[in-house]
Amino acid sequence: MKTNKAASKPNIDKFFKRVGVAIPVSLIKTEEETGIFELVRNDPYNISSIKNPSKALQLEAVKQNGYAIQYIKNPSKEVQLEAVKQDGFAIQFIDNPSKALQLEAVKQNGLAIQYIKNPSEEIMKQAIRQNPNCIEYFDRSWFA
Repeated sequence: MKTNKAASKPNIDKFFKRVGVAIPVSLIKTEEETGIFELVRNDPYNISSIKNPSKALQLEAVKQNGYAIQYIKNPSKEVQLEAVKQDGFAIQFIDNPSKALQLEAVKQNGLAIQYIKNPSEEIMKQAIRQNPNCIEYFDRSWFA
């Protein structure tokens, strides 16, 4: 009797869906495996357990939660931008953010200025427009 190897091979994704549990991250080897994007969509922090995630997967994670960028090694400028658009506080996990990135961060949340070293006057003004309470993070010498 001839058996179909594809049909006899267990489908891990279907099994976990049937029992109503997400696929354990330890079982995922590559993004191409069924359910990887859904896994990140459900919990963006799962990106921390995926080796060499693609740019598309990185974007999916930071669009769900900007803080997920802290688990991405060498994120592209596009991934950085999406992260701060989702949550301005994500800028704290970005090394040497550009002025444009700083501006996006404070547009999203003026309080993100606390994570920006030596913000320009333009950045400070935008932060105040977004949230006047951010003034507590300004260097007092700016008011002199």
